[in-house]
Amino acid sequence: MWRVAALLAILVGCADGTAIIVEVEGSALNVPADIDQLRISAVGDRSGLMAELTASLDGTWPQTLAIRPGEAGTDETVRITVEGLLGGARVLQRVLSPADFANGREVTLTVVLERECLGVVCPTGVDCLAGRCEGGLPDAGMDSGRDAGDVGPRDGGSDAPRVDAGDAGSDAGMDGGTDVGTDTGPPDTGPPDTGPIDAGFGTVIFSEYVEGSSFYKALEIYNASATTLDLSTCTLARYQNGAATPMGSLVLSGTLASRTTFVACHPMMPMTGPCDLLDLVINHNGDDGYSLTCGGMLMDTFGANTGDPGTEWTGGGVGTADITLRRKPSIVRGDTNLGDVFDPSVEWDPFASDTVSGLGTR
Repeated sequence: MWRVAALLAILVGCADGTAIIVEVEGSALNVPADIDQLRISAVGDRSGLMAELTASLDGTWPQTLAIRPGEAGTDETVRITVEGLLGGARVLQRVLSPADFANGREVTLTVVLERECLGVVCPTGVDCLAGRCEGGLPDAGMDSGRDAGDVGPRDGGSDAPRVDAGDAGSDAGMDGGTDVGTDTGPPDTGPPDTGPIDAGFGTVIFSEYVEGSSFYKALEIYNASATTLDLSTCTLARYQNGAATPMGSLVLSGTLASRTTFVACHPMMPMTGPCDLLDLVINHNGDDGYSLTCGGMLMDTFGANTGDPGTEWTGGGVGTADITLRRKPSIVRGDTNLGDVFDPSVEWDPFASDTVSGLGTR
């Protein structure tokens, strides 16, 4: 276990005696089965990220860790985030009430890691209490972290360009519907288009679903549009057992080029080669639904949020448990109704359990 004295000696900080001491209680969690490391970060309201450390756990609670904020201003407000890690992936998060930082003063904070929050992955800066993200899901138009090159904390604003409410280009009747000219309304919600792909965000879809043995769990996202997608505008949410509200959500990051895929996997996925992201939000069984929202618009769904279907959703001889599903090539628009009847055979082709050879290659 990392002791306070050792941490104070190795962390670059301000004057002697300046530190934020964090006492972490997590006796409801098993080490290393539930978590095996703690990560603590300090972000100042003016200075941005001050310090971050990761410490291995030995199963002894409480754990006492110290952060010495680096370049901080006098009387600056500091937000402390405590994350529980398993195999390097975040499995729970607590965000402490901001502490007033002052040079030469030691501040002690305490936090309890709740078992109910295990696997509930909240957005950056959002606390988890009693198994729920405080304040609900973030607005997908807000920053999902710090802007590129920005060293300050997440500003909660909307300085990232928002996606237009309609298609980004002119369909000119190509999508097989009745659109002529430039769309100004929301994406189509009727039957999926089977014509040429247009350039709008309406063509970002789930393209592959893996729900197999052990931790064979993955979701593939395909950008069928003609433009690069800013993934930081996108939120992936899981509806456990078909629940009406998400059990966990994840704001994505990076970019996704036109006609390419992004693969999110369970952290313990046996084959991680195709995976672009490992996160416990990807922890589905056959009765868990998903939604993908980008730029404040619902792009696609898998399953439904109308209640537990049992072990899986079924239709046309195709189920959603112990199977790999690939979106039919004709599908270029998502299902934007999470509350409708979900028949996987309509838009998905089935493959044997644990089939991962197609991940990342739509």
